[in-house]
Amino acid sequence: MKLTHNFTHKHLALLFHVGTATITYITTKWIDLLHELLFVGIMQAVGIPSGQKNLLSMPRAFESFHGARITLDCT
Repeated sequence: MKLTHNFTHKHLALLFHVGTATITYITTKWIDLLHELLFVGIMQAVGIPSGQKNLLSMPRAFESFHGARITLDCT
């Protein structure tokens, strides 16, 4: 309900008769779980290297651009 309807933690606590700390804990755990399953799991399954591995293989000419992002327009 939090992710679908974006209810506040206070509203969810009232709906389920629990404290707001419980709602915060459950929401945080679900987001962590979804991150592990969807982001990390898919990246490993597809074989996409981690950001750390990319930094290690970056040519020296790009060292001064640390933190820069590249946007590709494929239209």
